[in-house]
Amino acid sequence: MSNGRGKRKGGAFENKMCRKLSLWWSYDERDDLFTRTASSGGQFTQRKKSNLNTANQEGDITATTEEGLVLIEHCSFEMKTGYKNWSIMDIIDKPLCKGKAAVQTFEDFYTQVAETEKFPILITKKDRRQELIFFTYSFYNICCDCYNKDVSPEMLMYFPGKNSIINTDIICMNLDKFFEWLDPGKLSYHFRELLDFTDIPY
Repeated sequence: MSNGRGKRKGGAFENKMCRKLSLWWSYDERDDLFTRTASSGGQFTQRKKSNLNTANQEGDITATTEEGLVLIEHCSFEMKTGYKNWSIMDIIDKPLCKGKAAVQTFEDFYTQVAETEKFPILITKKDRRQELIFFTYSFYNICCDCYNKDVSPEMLMYFPGKNSIINTDIICMNLDKFFEWLDPGKLSYHFRELLDFTDIPY
């Protein structure tokens, strides 16, 4: 895939996810609560190199409204589409190279979004596959207080071993199942009222 085509495809996927997140967060009332960040987070990265902050521009998605800002203030989203030759299993059975584990594509994805003080959330879609969402076990624990009790989650749990550069436990779900399972209103209430984020182990 050419670089230009890859950027267009990635941008289209980010726009689609902005709309899906907006509809989920607003109970299907609005599709414009979130938008792509400047240069897909590139502005944040460049300013960070000069020790400058850029509020809520980490990752690929930011908020357009105060309603959406509740989510963005505590979660950083990274979007990856295409990349057909990768699997989360790669980080479990990958080979060693000269006594050191080779870094796999998924690890690159996740460590990119994990460079933040917020909850890192990765959304991916391989060609001709369904959309997946990955997040930390600490965020999952919060979700368990905010879920729709009549929806059973289908999830994969990954506990990294010594051959992985990822240093936290990760949950993976089908994205649409995740939206069905997690009640956005309850999560928003948690973010607004119940949590002291200075005590959260991101």
